Amino acid sequence: MRRNTIQISDKTYHVICPEEKESNLIDAAILLNEKISDIQNNHRTHKLEQIAIMVALNLANDLLIQNNQNKTNFTTTNKHLTQLHNKIELILTIKNTSSSCI
Repeated sequence: MRRNTIQISDKTYHVICPEEKESNLIDAAILLNEKISDIQNNHRTHKLEQIAIMVALNLANDLLIQNNQNKTNFTTTNKHLTQLHNKIELILTIKNTSSSCI
């Protein structure tokens, strides 16, 4: 565990996290700053609490969309694998049936 210093919206925070997660922490801080900046530039409010809630809602929405997309992708992939498995089974059955007739 290491202590990391990150800056969010002109404030400095000290965060302790495992070394293997440091790059994710930095990336998250960069993303958060970008989202905060977007909200500040596109909305009239300058209250940090309101901005933080709007950013959190946007990020939560993005996460839910991604989770739903992952579920859809998993279902589609599983369906395709099942179809492929069934085709292979059919081919093997046909091959075994025709070879036993010889």
